[in-house]
Amino acid sequence: MACATSVEDVFTESTVAVYPNPAVNYLTLAINLNGSEDLSYTIYDVVGNNISSSKLGFTSVVNSQVDVSGLANGAYVLHLQAGDKATKAYHFTVAH
Repeated sequence: MACATSVEDVFTESTVAVYPNPAVNYLTLAINLNGSEDLSYTIYDVVGNNISSSKLGFTSVVNSQVDVSGLANGAYVLHLQAGDKATKAYHFTVAH
């Protein structure tokens, strides 16, 4: 019988880095999970508007750059989603 993964386990036992902060033109997502997940992200502004989103694919390792050059200076939240198991929020600032 397989052991179910709890919501907290997906990200707490993994390495996730979102940098630099503040970001100028690109935000780097460096993700190394213990197991493969259907990963995606959504960026929201401070009032909750959905600014952009992307699917990263079914994987356990991601090293991706997100183009934020078109975003206005200010604060944003990146929600990282692992299938239907977990969502974790990462706050970042854009400063051109």
